[in-house]
Amino acid sequence: MAGGALGLTACRGHGNSSGAASGGPARSQSSWKTVSLSPSAEVGLNEIAYGNGNFVIMGSYYNTNLGEVSFTSADGLNWTRHAEPASTPMGSVAYGNGRFVMVSAGGNCEGCGVGIMTSADGYTWTAAQPAPSVNKHGLSGVAYGKGTFVAVGLRGEMMSSTVVILTSADGSVWSVAKTAFPNSAPAAVTYGNGVFVAVGTGAPGENAILTSADASTWTAAKAAPSMQTLKSVAYGNGIFVAVGQNRTGGAAILISSDGYTWTTSPYVLASSNLTGVAFGNGTFMAVGASHSGALPAILTSADGKAWIEQTIFPTAGGLNAVAYGNGGFVVLTDKGNVLNYR
Repeated sequence: MAGGALGLTACRGHGNSSGAASGGPARSQSSWKTVSLSPSAEVGLNEIAYGNGNFVIMGSYYNTNLGEVSFTSADGLNWTRHAEPASTPMGSVAYGNGRFVMVSAGGNCEGCGVGIMTSADGYTWTAAQPAPSVNKHGLSGVAYGKGTFVAVGLRGEMMSSTVVILTSADGSVWSVAKTAFPNSAPAAVTYGNGVFVAVGTGAPGENAILTSADASTWTAAKAAPSMQTLKSVAYGNGIFVAVGQNRTGGAAILISSDGYTWTTSPYVLASSNLTGVAFGNGTFMAVGASHSGALPAILTSADGKAWIEQTIFPTAGGLNAVAYGNGGFVVLTDKGNVLNYR
């Protein structure tokens, strides 16, 4: 597939940042490349993970009758399309214990099963055996740590659902770890510093961050700022970074050293929504949309406090997810393209 260079036209420092020293490596015009996985934009690229030398992308056809689709790549530039691994919308994908695990966001309805698939190579997928007592919910996030996969989502009908947390050693056989926290809706989960951290949306005044040291006993994080819609979380450089959108419509960035006590980053980006964050090569990269979705947003930071905003053209629209692997970041757009930085 063809790839062309994206022009990086501006790089603005915020907070205490000054250049690349505090916000990550400076980006040159030749650093970014774009690859079109869906020239006619018929596919939305939703989730990405890296493991076993390969990136794996999960996507959905905008024509819902066509189902789901996946792509794999070793270098982030040359991609292979594969037959759909699932028939329900994919919620998240992670790598651990020698395999990829994909969870489905297509539950939360009468008769909807929990969709969990596993794959050793990202090409061939096998249905897992989820806990039978949670057959009516959707899973939105999955992560691996301490020899355990953890999947988070909602159980029950949308108006009366509670958090469900599933665990598995191999990604194939699952058990229920927790069904509680009725005022929370988890969107993502990660592992770092000896703890699992799940983030999402809480009711006004409620925490939207859950933590666990053993994947079985979960507690609401301490002093988590309220009225945040958190959509992604990553760990690196000794800190957790969670991103999303705040109640005023601007970017939300929260940071924590232990996963239990959180503070708000001083960085401000109005009219923006951050949907993904990843860590690699000493740098956090957060992605999403700015200017009410009209333009992509890419931010970089070494410490989660001082961020550098990157303005990239000619890409329009928002960015959905980001992952680090094989020496570079790979970013998914909502126009069926992949942005690659090395």
